Amino acid sequence: IYPSLLTALVSLIMLFVNIKLLPIFSDVYISLEGYIDEKAETYFVISNILGWLVFTIGLVISFTLLYIWYKWKYDKGRSNISNTVGKIKALDKIFEAIELAKFTEILYIFIESGTDIITSLDNAIEILTYNKVIKKGENIKKSIVNGASLSLAIKKSEFYSESNRRLLFSSETAGELDKGLNKLIDKQWDEVDKEIRAVTESAEPIFSITLTAIIGIMLVSIMLPLVNIMISIG
Repeated sequence: IYPSLLTALVSLIMLFVNIKLLPIFSDVYISLEGYIDEKAETYFVISNILGWLVFTIGLVISFTLLYIWYKWKYDKGRSNISNTVGKIKALDKIFEAIELAKFTEILYIFIESGTDIITSLDNAIEILTYNKVIKKGENIKKSIVNGASLSLAIKKSEFYSESNRRLLFSSETAGELDKGLNKLIDKQWDEVDKEIRAVTESAEPIFSITLTAIIGIMLVSIMLPLVNIMISIG
């Protein structure tokens, strides 16, 4: 919600510049020269266009972020957003990692309580919202119904990383499936942190460039009329 408030503030500033500040600059220029020539008029038009451009961009970003924030509070909205935004490769890894961690936690809780594998899987799949992971979960269930062990079914569905699949296999073979899942929970949340850090580090330069561009446009839209007034005074 904070990024949306920031972009909304930028939009309000540019709205003030366009509605209040630029007309004042125009009046000052007219009082100095008596009229606005073609060059001065071009400066004011460019400033006005740049101001409305920043205002529009900021408004669109604000409403988009607020809409996502509102929808994210509900399961159906969260599912729609994750499945839409998840088409971006970097975000796909994050959503998949989060879903795997959630799945592992629920599966562990039910198996540790003595619930049978199928019922545990049903409950774990039920909390998922990302279609890609839901399909893998359903494939695991089908494999187990057909007689496969949990670790083998997970291997066929490529549900976890290779190292995590080996951990689960060794735990199941030793008759300590619940302990293996418990260890896997921490590993999966570590994977979530890793994916989020990777995306954040990649996105930081983009955010910096975008913010710099917006501030630059704001300054240009304000400075153009000022420069023209200073030239007139000179």
